[in-house]
Amino acid sequence: MLHVPVRKCPSARQYSLGLIKDPSARWSKAKASTSHRRLGAGGGATTQSGAVPACTDNDGQLKVETLDANTTCSLASVDSHHNVCEEDLGILLCPKTCGFCSPFEYEHFKDFTKPQVTMLPVVVFQTRFAAAPCHGFAKVYEAQPYNPLLKLMPALDGLRKGRVLTCIDRTKQAETEYAREIECPAATPATYCKDGKMFITHKHRYHGDTVYPKMLIEPSRDIKAMK
Repeated sequence: MLHVPVRKCPSARQYSLGLIKDPSARWSKAKASTSHRRLGAGGGATTQSGAVPACTDNDGQLKVETLDANTTCSLASVDSHHNVCEEDLGILLCPKTCGFCSPFEYEHFKDFTKPQVTMLPVVVFQTRFAAAPCHGFAKVYEAQPYNPLLKLMPALDGLRKGRVLTCIDRTKQAETEYAREIECPAATPATYCKDGKMFITHKHRYHGDTVYPKMLIEPSRDIKAMK
């Protein structure tokens, strides 16, 4: 049985990561109540394993991620359409404005008397069958013609754009580099597109099998996106 700490600390950063839902922890609430945040590491017992990143805002990348050419971290922090400081983008791209500058300092709050296995995010994965040519009824359905005169029977009155069915070979496991490749939707940031394609979920090996995993950093948002 997995025993992990219950997060009850009203932390604006944990709220931004989706780890707590307490509205009193929202960045806008915390900013209104205090202008001081504990950001520096004092004489802690642990050692630092990497260089401390510069505490600067990346307005250029924020414009790309939000598809808003006029926004900045300063504007997005108070804009109800973005609320950037209450999302993970605030931590990644606007640490100076949001007050999320590394290194952070953690204070011991409560003893855990039961076994603790991990505090890492949840990882889900799937195995997939290899794609194969369609046969039988599926082949006939894929090749079904259309007639422009059938205006009352969509979509028999127009040309299909792309495949309708994806057929598989249940005797073979997929070995493609990515689980899926799709055409980039309109207005997709260039950082997510390569040669007009979006590549979703890179393959990995797990116990000798090819799997396609995803780490759920923000479960509520990630699961909704997956649906």
